[in-house]
Amino acid sequence: MTIAPVLTAVCLLALIVGGCGEQDRAQTYLQRGQELINRGNLVKAKLEFKNVLQIDPKQPEAWYMLAQIEEREQNWRQAFDAYSRAVELGPDNAAARLKKGALLFAGEQYEDALAEAAAVLAADPDSAGGLALRGAVKQKQGNLDGAVADAEAALEKDSKSAEALALLADIRKQQGQLDEAKQLLETAVQAHPDQTALKLGLAGIQQELGNSAEVRRLLEALVQQQPTEFSHRLTLARYLASQGDMAAAEKTLREAIDAAPDDLQRKLMLVDFLAESKDSDAATAQLKQWIDAAPEDYALQFALAERYAKAGQYDETAAVYRQVIDRAGIGPDGLRARGRLAALLLGQNKPDEAEKLAEAVLAEDAENADALLVRAGIALQRKDSDQAVADLRTLLRNDPQSVPALRLLAQAHVLRDENALAQDALEKAIEAAPKVSSTYLQLADLRAKAGDADGAEQVLERLLAAVPDDATAQTALARLQLGQQDVGALDKTAEQVLSTRPDLPLGYYLKGVVLQRQGQLGASIEQFETALAKTPKAAEPLVAMARSYLALQQPEQVQARLEKLLADNPNNVVALNLLGEVYAAMGKQEDARQQYASAIERAPGSPMAYERLAQLQMAAGQQADAIAALESGLEPTKRNGSLLLTLGLVRQQVGDDEGAVKAYEEVVERFPTADVAANNLAMLLVKRGADNPDNVARARALTERLAVSNQAAFLDTAGWVRYLSGNYDGAVSLLEKARDIADPTPERKYHLGMAYLKVGRADEGKRLLASAVESGSPFPGLDEARAALDSN
Repeated sequence: MTIAPVLTAVCLLALIVGGCGEQDRAQTYLQRGQELINRGNLVKAKLEFKNVLQIDPKQPEAWYMLAQIEEREQNWRQAFDAYSRAVELGPDNAAARLKKGALLFAGEQYEDALAEAAAVLAADPDSAGGLALRGAVKQKQGNLDGAVADAEAALEKDSKSAEALALLADIRKQQGQLDEAKQLLETAVQAHPDQTALKLGLAGIQQELGNSAEVRRLLEALVQQQPTEFSHRLTLARYLASQGDMAAAEKTLREAIDAAPDDLQRKLMLVDFLAESKDSDAATAQLKQWIDAAPEDYALQFALAERYAKAGQYDETAAVYRQVIDRAGIGPDGLRARGRLAALLLGQNKPDEAEKLAEAVLAEDAENADALLVRAGIALQRKDSDQAVADLRTLLRNDPQSVPALRLLAQAHVLRDENALAQDALEKAIEAAPKVSSTYLQLADLRAKAGDADGAEQVLERLLAAVPDDATAQTALARLQLGQQDVGALDKTAEQVLSTRPDLPLGYYLKGVVLQRQGQLGASIEQFETALAKTPKAAEPLVAMARSYLALQQPEQVQARLEKLLADNPNNVVALNLLGEVYAAMGKQEDARQQYASAIERAPGSPMAYERLAQLQMAAGQQADAIAALESGLEPTKRNGSLLLTLGLVRQQVGDDEGAVKAYEEVVERFPTADVAANNLAMLLVKRGADNPDNVARARALTERLAVSNQAAFLDTAGWVRYLSGNYDGAVSLLEKARDIADPTPERKYHLGMAYLKVGRADEGKRLLASAVESGSPFPGLDEARAALDSN
């Protein structure tokens, strides 16, 4: 007998015996885990099921049991993954499919949930769970008849099906049949007394029916049933508070703390309750009492600091952080307190102190999030985007969803002109915290500054979908729509504000603007009056109301009101300027000039009065005075862009091309997106030296943005500059777009006619040139048009 066959046999026997041993151990772990679940020991049960999966990762029952534990612990992602694995390994496990489907349903993935219900019903058409899940999806899809049919079919198969009873009760509630909904839930609670969701649903129905005693009984029963479940005590406390029984509500929350004295969340809930039901001092006093009893419970001290910070009590906030630093030293809490204090100091514009603290923290913990945020913020103040990006990337490596870090990273990218990366960082911040309005506002502002008004509007609409009553978002969206002249969108926003925040003046103001633009001036005045009644000092509704009265040729209706307002508040800049406009509309030119002069004296930094005064002087033929008025306002207004542009327009109007060019050059240098200045400057450059290559090249650069405009004047300028550059096909394309947008002036006919001659469209060119010449209106290029006609 040879040795090899003997060894082979021994090895096979060992493998068989060993394999059976592994399977036996796995089965033992599985049974032990099930027993532990029945005893309520979820922690140890989870370990047993994980032991099973270490031996056999494809054991579907272990995955299913593990998923149930994760679900009970409200670890929804882990529960879904485990149920999915159980279904993958055991496709016939209907219970796992239904659990997976329920989680998909809760996540609003209705089509995927429907697919799981379909798979269960394909195997068992009488499955009550499958019918109930399918019915729930139908209800969400608006098919109430189909949902009722499925719920009733499920109850025919299982009259005590919790899912079917709850579904049918919810449908009846939706249909206003509260008594039937109550009866269905009472049946469900009696059949499934351990399912707390059913009792909560029944309590909700009883509350709608006004049965307050029954609501309280149900909520107290939940507390007794699961005394360690804080959410039940919190629900009871909130209900008691809503009924005005503050003492009982406070007692309930204190009992919850007694049941788990180390639970910070419970203590903070009581603090918030005291702040709402009593006052901030009572809440602060409670925190201090706990801190005195446990001075090394730093979580409470950080909570106290946050409460002070929210109240704007920054000195008290800093004092708490310094107290933690003194006691905790360079331990984790001490470093955290230093980081928080550094952030506070930076917010108070004390970057040197903040930097010193942040560097001390980073010397001990190079990846401390608070200190990295502070150092990055200081770097951004110093325009050091490299340092900021480096620190923020370190922070985000450890915490990819840090909203403050992502927002600062966006600012760093903006410094580098990396707008796409900045927007990407903000989108990630929104994904991480979809209800933080400031991130949406930052993204909307970024898109608006990039010229993407539609994109900015979409961002704000997303914010309002997430937080419908966000007043800041409503205001920002309204301002965008006001600028875009989109009356339909503006009306929609006005109605949304009126329905969600009727206490704000914004909705009435916006509704007034909509009516004003629709020509309903009288109705608009009523809305503006309502807005002013809510905020008497608001500028926008006052200005808008004056516009309506002026359009109705009733300036006297506004005069007395503005004069009274100025008697009470002589420095109201809006009223000062508006009264000047009213005087002008009434034909009181001298009063108007004096009013604007008074506005300049009282508010020299406001550009409007200089502009309006100059307009009156130009209308009176006082050109030199108008220019002097505009120039006198440049320094007080810090060379305001609008004032500079007006100065350029006036100088161009009086024939001072050199002065106009100088003004326009300053505007486009400081405000690169100032299209009117770029347009006028380009035309003046080619007018003064069309044969000068430098002038033409400069004009070409200025009109690159204008070539994608939808304004005829800008397209005409861009097209004419291309003509002078020798790009005749490009010129024709732009000049034709200008013609299609608006009826061409004689000058624009001249431009397009000359371009047609260059591309061989002589007949069309001559017709346009003849029309321009025969219009009788002078325009730059009139002599060239005549010469072109004579030579063609």
